[in-house]
Amino acid sequence: QNKDMVQFYIDHIRANGMSPSISFAVNDEHQLYFVNRDPKTWPRYAAASVSKFFYDNPQYRHNPPHSSTWLGGQVWASPAGVNQPVIDYKLHQIWDLTRFYDFDLLELDFMRSSYLWDGSVPMKTKNEVTSSFISQSIKFLDENTAPGKKRYLGIRINVYNEINDYIGVPLEDLEKLGVDYVILTSNSFETQDSDIEKIRAKISENIPIFFETVQVSSVVGKVGNTFIMKKSNQEQIYTTAAISYAKGASGAYALNWEYYWAS
Repeated sequence: QNKDMVQFYIDHIRANGMSPSISFAVNDEHQLYFVNRDPKTWPRYAAASVSKFFYDNPQYRHNPPHSSTWLGGQVWASPAGVNQPVIDYKLHQIWDLTRFYDFDLLELDFMRSSYLWDGSVPMKTKNEVTSSFISQSIKFLDENTAPGKKRYLGIRINVYNEINDYIGVPLEDLEKLGVDYVILTSNSFETQDSDIEKIRAKISENIPIFFETVQVSSVVGKVGNTFIMKKSNQEQIYTTAAISYAKGASGAYALNWEYYWAS
């Protein structure tokens, strides 16, 4: 109650001797469907999902939306051009995080949701927009870090090469941009299928790649609005890590998201 959620998390992590990291979903679309409902009927969590910027700027939404549940987030660019106000809004959030919170790692999550573009956007534009976003984020991180301290920036992308091609982050330029590490992840669940070799070939050997192991392997049911998930067992997680190492990953990354306890 009445707590700064980010600061509460950082304090808790440091009190337990760990390094806090912030994962920033550059285009999160969770619960955005509430924008089409009367705000007076929203549950409390909806206000945390639907920003005022998103609510006030329907011109930057996907039209038509991908579905009634998943709207696709906000459009960074379309054949008509780049929507700079959308990008600036996201960058302001990152500036706020880097300026006011003492965390150690910032992760730019380009994977969820990856629908940054509406229609056919040239790869050159995608490369320029995502490169600029990464560079500006690193600039904020460096400017707001105490002298003598290093804070790291990583990016989270998909395990499949074709989806990363759609997202448009220029993987060959990550070292030049100043990215410290890369995380490969599936959409939500534990997977052992991936394009690690192809992705590794594009990224400098000086940048470690971590493959994500996930607490959840599948959806097995639903009770009301609550999904029932099957928890990944140790054998699945260890096997996923072993396969990833064999394909060229530098390490494993453990994702623990909230639904696993319902298994």
